[in-house]
Amino acid sequence: VPFRIADAARRIRHVFVRDLLLEAQIGIHDHEQGVRQRLRINLDLSVVDDHPLPADRIEHVVCYQEVVDQTTAIVGRGHVNLVETLAEEIAQGIL
Repeated sequence: VPFRIADAARRIRHVFVRDLLLEAQIGIHDHEQGVRQRLRINLDLSVVDDHPLPADRIEHVVCYQEVVDQTTAIVGRGHVNLVETLAEEIAQGIL
């Protein structure tokens, strides 16, 4: 998938979630098993806006709260060994 840069003419918007702090069970080492670690999560989504402008309606935009809620649910599912795996799960969940 090509990188999409915000572009009003092409109706590409960016949605940012910055510095979301969550407690996660993550890690491969013995001392990481069964404990929670604080993660700082930053998300950057490129979104194609296919609604006519001006679209001053909540159902026409990505809801930040839904992105945060989905991310929180994924992190809360249980232990994950690798941060890369968790990142993939979050990406798949919010896309």
